[in-house]
This record gives sequence, structure tokens and C-alpha cells, in this order.
Amino acid sequence: MNPLRQQLPVHSPLPWRAVRASLGHQDDTEAVAGALGKMYDAARVLLTDSGTSALAIALRLAVARKGGGHCLLPAFGCYDLVTAALAADVRVALYDIDPETLAPRAESLTALVGNDCAAIVVVHHYGVTTALNEVRGLAARSGAVVIEDAAQAAGAFWAGRRAGAGADAAILSFGRGKGVTGGQGGALLLSGPMVETLEGSSFALLPRGGGGSVTSFAKLVAQWMLARPAWYGIPARLPFLQLGETIFRPPHPALAMPAGAVRVLRQTLPTMDPEAAVRARHAERLRATQQRLAPATLIGVAGASQPGWLRLPVRAPAGLRIAESAAARLGVRRSYPRPLGALDELQRLLVVSPDTAGAIELSERLWTLPTHSALQDRDLGALDRWIGGLAVTGSAYTATAP
Repeated sequence: MNPLRQQLPVHSPLPWRAVRASLGHQDDTEAVAGALGKMYDAARVLLTDSGTSALAIALRLAVARKGGGHCLLPAFGCYDLVTAALAADVRVALYDIDPETLAPRAESLTALVGNDCAAIVVVHHYGVTTALNEVRGLAARSGAVVIEDAAQAAGAFWAGRRAGAGADAAILSFGRGKGVTGGQGGALLLSGPMVETLEGSSFALLPRGGGGSVTSFAKLVAQWMLARPAWYGIPARLPFLQLGETIFRPPHPALAMPAGAVRVLRQTLPTMDPEAAVRARHAERLRATQQRLAPATLIGVAGASQPGWLRLPVRAPAGLRIAESAAARLGVRRSYPRPLGALDELQRLLVVSPDTAGAIELSERLWTLPTHSALQDRDLGALDRWIGGLAVTGSAYTATAP
């Protein structure tokens, strides 16, 4: 057994030609923005330094369009949602999430949508796509816009349209492990009234360097070399890298996507859908194992949804103690350990915090499994066995590393 072998929690294909492209000199911004606009049917595309910055811009534009008001965020999700709200300096209310589907809990969302609502942010958690029809109806009645956070939804579709193509604004992310990567970066996709708001504002992205820097190239080389199971144990054992940890990142001004990252993204965009197809096959196998051995752990998927399955979310039984270090060897990770309402950083922006029992349950019970193309048959077999262990309710379970 290779002692350094550890399965990656997430993986984005990064061909060597894409790494080399980062050192080029051409400006691919227009080409990449145009490609994304066509893929997502967006009227305007801004390439940003991160998905978090893209969301911060969207929140700020939504409040400017409304002339004030607050924005609705899910009570469970990536802590970068809070970072974006802080960067935008907008007031926030939290709606609850259904722990069985990861979709907005309808009664919670409806109770919060009023005339003071400027935006409703809907997140496709781990690429499990959520219906927007009801959300759009609520938003229209209150004069709010819908912001679709598709940062985790590369290759996902709803009713035949890409996740990210069904709202007034959408967020994409191209960081490491987001299904398609530029090494860093994000995008804000705008349509309809949000385009008008942007054009009527004085907003401009701050420029950012990194067009072909040696530092950026070195990071990409490290990502290309170490982002494979045979070697991932090396960076995973370096605590200062904080790999796999859920941490809060302080806000910073929104910057443009570095030119080198744009060039990388132009090379990797064609890998997005083929990689998503592999994730779908692996997720189908693992969900079949869940259905057979631990059906209560399944997350429900609506019929019109074609998830991107960035990771496979699993609801562990209440009371089951899971050995985290052994699970990590398989690429299995606990999801976000606290609901957003528990973050101290959010408190000064929070206008209302209703009952969010679903978010609390998810923070206690949700785990995620890898689905990506670096999985081999032995990895999938080990994940099948790990899922089988979820049926041992109320006792410790130690996963067997491959």
C-alpha cells in the first residue's frame, strides 16, 4: 500500500497544456466571456477573481436596483456566502433548507419574502440542482431578483438548461475542485434588469495582475502534480494548507480574474461536461448502494434535475460516530459544520434569524463523498463499504482505506 495515497475530495481536470497556457501573453477575456455567455444564455459576463467576489457584486447590484432592502441567503452553505455579504455590506435574512433535498424550505422562504427583499440567493449544493419556478414567483411579487449560486454546479442542468441559466444573476467558480478550473477565478452572469443596473452604476472591477507570473505558474504546477490520489497524501498532511477544512475567509474588494487564469480556463472549459458525465456515473453507482444498504441516507433529487454531483451528499444517521481520519483517506468529508447563523461574523448584518432546524440538522449529519474521474474501481468499492457502515446506527464506524 502506498502510504501517501489519499483520495481527493474533489477534482477538476487540469491538462498540462492548460498549465503552460498560463504563461502566455494573449488576452482571452473576450473569448472566455463570450463562451460562458453562450453556454449560460447570459447577456453580460464579468470574469472575477473568485465566485465569492462575483456574489458580492451581485448582492450590491441587487440592493442598488431596489434602492435598499436586504438579501435572503440559505441558512446552510459555504461560509463564503457570509464573506460575500460582508464584502457587499448588505443586510441579510436566512431561510431554512430542507435536509432531505437540500432545497429551500418553502414555508421558511415564503415567510421572509416581503417588500424589503432585494434578492433571493439560491444555492445548488454540491451540484444538486434546485427548482427556481416558485422562487422566481416569490421574487416577482416582491420586486426582488433571483441570484443563482451555481459555484458548485459545473455540468448540472435543470429541465434541459444549465444550472446558472435560469435567474437574473448567476455565480460560477473556477477554483480548485469546482468541476472546471482556471486555478482561481469566478464569473458573474447577468440578464435582464441586472444588466441595466450594472450599466447605470459606476461599478468597475479593480484590475489584477498575475497575467503570467511565476508564482501563479508554480501553484498550477503543484495543482497538476499533487492533485492525484498517489500524491495527495503529501499536501493533505500539511496542516497549514487547511485542505478539506471549512474556514471563514475575510472579505476583500472584487478584482478582475487574472489573465493567466483566463487562459487556463479557456483550455479547461471543454472538460466540464465530460467530467460531469463521469461524476454522474459514479454517483449513480453509489446512490444504488445507498438505496440497497442505507436508504435513509439518500438526498432526494427532483425529476427535472440533472445534478452535476460535484460531491455526493449523504445524510448520516443521527447518533452515528464516524472516524473522520479514516473517512478522509477515502475522500469522504463532513460538510459545513455550522449553519451560517452561528457565524459571529454575520451577526452585524443579520436582520432576522428564524427557525432554521433543517440547517442545524445538516450541519450535524451531512457528509459528502467523492464522485470524480480520479476514482478507481477499488475506491468505489471502498466507498460502497463505507456507505454500508452507515447502517450501523448508534455505534462508531471506521472506514477501511483503499
